[in-house]
Amino acid sequence: MIPATLAIAAILIALLSMLVLLGGQRAEALLTAEVRRKLLHIVMGSVSLILPLIFDTAVHVWWLAGLAFCLLMIIRRIRLLKTRIGGAIHTIDRDSIGDLCFPLGVATLFSLAGDNYLQYLVPMLILTFGDSLAALVGIHYGRFRFPTLDGHKTVEGSLTLFGISLLCVVLPFGISGKIELGPLMLIGLNLALLITLVEAITWRGIDNFVLPLVAFYLLQAYLPLDVASLLSQALLNSALLLAALAMLYRLQAEKE
Repeated sequence: MIPATLAIAAILIALLSMLVLLGGQRAEALLTAEVRRKLLHIVMGSVSLILPLIFDTAVHVWWLAGLAFCLLMIIRRIRLLKTRIGGAIHTIDRDSIGDLCFPLGVATLFSLAGDNYLQYLVPMLILTFGDSLAALVGIHYGRFRFPTLDGHKTVEGSLTLFGISLLCVVLPFGISGKIELGPLMLIGLNLALLITLVEAITWRGIDNFVLPLVAFYLLQAYLPLDVASLLSQALLNSALLLAALAMLYRLQAEKE
């Protein structure tokens, strides 16, 4: 196994390199701010997927998360660095702390999952690919918008998150062979419904912290249930999602 200090240094250098690359003028000319931000999200999320294969204790991951948090905070506070290096993070047209929430979410999930790699992998896959691709689909292809607490999101983006979240549950557990397909599909359906709901009502990028933890605890809740319980949960979660959307529309109407 790679020495922890060397691994931490290598990952931080990779993060800084991606910030420089995606924050440069050439990247700015070729890619929109949101695409650059989500590319950084996907790259660092992909690195995070293999952290259990690199580190054997959560202490090292917390060191990594703390140093990454400090680096990102320094970039936020120093205008020259924010302009030259932080372009991939800070040129979007909304206020977000998602960059700071990301390392904290990863480290917390690592601590919670312990030696159970599947229960670390599934939430990280949702955070890495579901959240990012949902945002990109919503921005570039979204036509049907719904109001949120800090702006709006799109039906297309939420459907993308729902579909990817479902796959992120079904594929890893299906390959492992630990759960039969019927119950597994219901677990994936329930988790995807609630992840879509949580993402719709979070704001300012805190979903980078909240989503992986919600996904982890939902797995803990749903894995022991039988098919009848999972079916009833699916009906309840569908109703919750519809009720939340109705509430958001009502709040938007009252503002107008």
